[in-house]
Amino acid sequence: MSALNADRWLYTQLTTDSELASALGGRVYAEIAPQKTAYPLAVITFVAANHVGNASADRIMDNELWQIVVWTDQPNYTTIESIVDRIRAALHKASGAGVIGAVYEGRRRLSEGRGDDVRKGIVLEFRLFTQ
Repeated sequence: MSALNADRWLYTQLTTDSELASALGGRVYAEIAPQKTAYPLAVITFVAANHVGNASADRIMDNELWQIVVWTDQPNYTTIESIVDRIRAALHKASGAGVIGAVYEGRRRLSEGRGDDVRKGIVLEFRLFTQ
């Protein structure tokens, strides 16, 4: 499996879950969200990958690190906490076509912008084991 297939799997997981579809309204993007997109929204980003092999250098699977950032334009994180919790529940220990398993690794908060134009995000990190 390539990173392109893994991001399709993540996108499908996030857009076909009924709770997330309702909360995000389909606003799930790879790498960058379009300008003037309504909030909340989620952005999927590939971070890194390593091949897992055996002593004869056969590729067995890929060990991929992915981030999903859920963004809001509200002044606090509480408006997106339920979305973040649902993403974790939907992906942790999930598997599917080409994905052996997904494991939640952690989260952190971030803010960006200036003055009254501030956005807040919660970054979720997942490890995907793919073939």
